[in-house]
Amino acid sequence: MGIVSAAEKVAARSGSKDFKGIRTYTRVWLVETDDPGDGAVTVLMAGPAIGTYYATSCETDMQALVRSKTPRQLSKYLWELTISYSSEGTDPGQQQENPLQRPPQVAWGFAQHEVQAFKDLDGKPFMNSAGEPYPAEVAKRDQSRLVLTVTRNESYFDVDLAEEFQDAINDKPFFGRAKGTAKCANIRGDGPHYENVVYWQVTYEIHFDSRGWLNEQLDAGHYYWEDGDVGHPAKKRFPQDGLGVTSTEPIPLDGHGNKLSEADIKAAQFKYRTFRHYEWRDFGKLNLE
Repeated sequence: MGIVSAAEKVAARSGSKDFKGIRTYTRVWLVETDDPGDGAVTVLMAGPAIGTYYATSCETDMQALVRSKTPRQLSKYLWELTISYSSEGTDPGQQQENPLQRPPQVAWGFAQHEVQAFKDLDGKPFMNSAGEPYPAEVAKRDQSRLVLTVTRNESYFDVDLAEEFQDAINDKPFFGRAKGTAKCANIRGDGPHYENVVYWQVTYEIHFDSRGWLNEQLDAGHYYWEDGDVGHPAKKRFPQDGLGVTSTEPIPLDGHGNKLSEADIKAAQFKYRTFRHYEWRDFGKLNLE
């Protein structure tokens, strides 16, 4: 089993050149085998190999390489083998762009969400004139956050990095914004894609809040420490009013478990407590700036 002979049909040669300068050539071989059981696998061994540059006895084109070989059976022992050449992607002036070298796409915008505020822009708490907080629904408002989106091509999607920065906030200034004001909202990978190289399209979404990302809560409640000592085991509920009705709204506290004084209430000197929910991270590791 094997090839008995292989000869080019010179008169069947053809070629082309397009406006980009890409050149293609087609050559045909007649291949004879010695066994009717021989098939395409055997016939494909004839003629120039895949990747070989175009060359005849009179001319060459070293940028045009064999890209495909297509056998077609004509009879029991005779085959026609079509060999196709192309210079696409091999000429120095026609090299395709490396997608990993493309500049990132940067977008700025705003995203709205609803928040519950405890004080207005002047620092005045949402309370009535007697120092009682308004219901939570009263303090809700729309708030726009500045959003940065950076999309770039990367050789792979780093899942570990995405998890490390999940809901993280910046531990130092970032894009000119102060420490603690930027939060990583999302790192999304789309891929893999292939354009000469394998790459992922990775999008980073960063939300900014000039007020920071600490959770600030008004110090208020229905109970107080009996002597103001936080370590004291006994807590007491605030007494009823003159009508014998216990308030259903929390009473302002002084930051130490006691009822806030009337003087502080009138002066709007309310106390707040802050809580941290998010991890600090060095956003420089994301290499976005």
